[in-house]
This record gives sequence, structure tokens and C-alpha cells, in this order.
Amino acid sequence: MQIINPQLIQQAQPGQTGKFIFNDSALVFFPTSQQHNSIKLEGLNYEDDYRGNALAGTFGNKRIDIRFHRDFSDEHVRTIWGRVCAEKEVAFLQHWEVFYQGRRL
Repeated sequence: MQIINPQLIQQAQPGQTGKFIFNDSALVFFPTSQQHNSIKLEGLNYEDDYRGNALAGTFGNKRIDIRFHRDFSDEHVRTIWGRVCAEKEVAFLQHWEVFYQGRRL
């Protein structure tokens, strides 16, 4: 799994928030000043109305919130997030609360 800009979440201070998009192959973190659909990488893009191949999310205060995407079941999201947490640079995320469409994963 490719992790891009992990320092944004590694260095987040209490109360600081950020955004990310991810799929089976990559995850990219970016500031809240950018929109999810403005991030374009080969093989990874989030588009409104479920047209992209990525999930969108936000982070802050040791909590991850992932938006619903009709092409990603709860189990699929759980599996991908487990792979994210297995990556050394973001392994600390395994201790954060994770929600998908408002439901705890």
C-alpha cells in the first residue's frame, strides 16, 4: 500500500483536522483547504456521485470518518483499513476510532 503525505496525520495536533482519499492500492493525506475531488493520482481518484475509485475521509482527535461509497462494503473498507494500519508509518492508526458512514468499523 502506498502512503502519501503521512506526516500530515503523524504531526497532527489535538483539534487539528485533515482529509484523505484511499482505495486498495494507495492512501493520500491532504489539508482541509483542499477538496477530496481535487486530488488526482494515477489509480486513485475520488469523484462526487460515486464515480471515482476511492473513498473519502477526514481525520482529527484520534478519529477517522470515512464517507459512504456504494462500491465499498463495510467488510471491504475494514479490510483495506487493516492494510493501512499494517503500514509502519501509520501503524498508530490502529488505536484510533474508525467510522464508515457513521457506523463504527
